[in-house]
Amino acid sequence: MGLRRVLLLFPCILMIGLFGGQHSARAVTVNTGDTITASLNGLPGSTQYVLLNIPIEFGAPDYFAVGTSFRLNLFDAANVLLSQDSFVGQGETGIVISLFGPFVTTFDNTAYLFIDQIVGPVDIQSIGAQGSSFRPDGSCCALTSLVDLPLDVNTPLPAALPLFASGLGGLGLLGWRRKKKAALVGLIQI
Repeated sequence: MGLRRVLLLFPCILMIGLFGGQHSARAVTVNTGDTITASLNGLPGSTQYVLLNIPIEFGAPDYFAVGTSFRLNLFDAANVLLSQDSFVGQGETGIVISLFGPFVTTFDNTAYLFIDQIVGPVDIQSIGAQGSSFRPDGSCCALTSLVDLPLDVNTPLPAALPLFASGLGGLGLLGWRRKKKAALVGLIQI
């Protein structure tokens, strides 16, 4: 009976293991069709930036190989597209993308980067951001410290996987019910 319960829980454990949270200590592998969202809330808010530097470090074994590519989009808090550029890999282990402004961040700084149209696979080790803004006296340029951006990788979930898991669970429940019913019939006959 213990084994049957484990078999019933197996699809649930599998789903949690496969689609649980990302671990930031290792490189995140992104494939064709995936998207990445990175919040810029680590940069100081209520600031007008004349330049944003976005360093991206790639991990082994894929790095930013020849033939891989992605599109980087910068959105403000109101989901207005501020900048959009596409990049093609040349075998680099890291690149620095410079986005020229002006970009004005809100007080709570909910601007974000959205990376899509990925042709991969690409292993991303980290994404950072550093802003360059005007000084209070109007001269250029004061640099913020480099901040690491948390990554949120969205992988399209195959439609068949939840269906498969629910089917396995349903078959397990039917088998359990049949066994329980047979045991009750055996007790009644005695």
